[in-house]
Amino acid sequence: MLSILRVLLLLALPLTAQAADEDELLRTLRSTDQTVQDLKTRALNLVNAVEEHRERYHYPDEQRVEVYVTSPARRFTLKDIAVYNDEQLLVRQEFDGRDVYAMRLGGLAPVYRGNVAEGPFTLDVEIRGTIDGEAVSHRGEMRLRKDRQPMRLELRLRDVPGRPGVAFEAREHEVRS
Repeated sequence: MLSILRVLLLLALPLTAQAADEDELLRTLRSTDQTVQDLKTRALNLVNAVEEHRERYHYPDEQRVEVYVTSPARRFTLKDIAVYNDEQLLVRQEFDGRDVYAMRLGGLAPVYRGNVAEGPFTLDVEIRGTIDGEAVSHRGEMRLRKDRQPMRLELRLRDVPGRPGVAFEAREHEVRS
């Protein structure tokens, strides 16, 4: 990129034999490079502001529901998760080894972000994975109530004795807007 800028400057700047001082050219190039970097930073900030506005427009606080999953379970290896609202599939997401490793270390993986009307609603969650190489699945239902604040729900997977060998608990976290 620096070579392209150098060519453009050579073509754009009226250089004479006396003004072709290399130090001056390097200072000009550095100044131009700094200007380009400043413009990139401003463009990225603008893109972030537009994205934030779009998020607030599409997912207003009074309707927004976010679902995350974490899996500190050691025996159970998560393969995929499906979230349903009143029997309608909202999302099915697969996880790879890097995701599972990060969740075992306490990381959260985003699963769903959407809108739900105020009042009571039901979320069904189906998790599938393996325990000691054997495929297992578990499905659970949560009856929740949406108020005017955004809702952030953490699904925490854990090992349990017996079949299916895995369970989850849901924790609601406060969202600061």
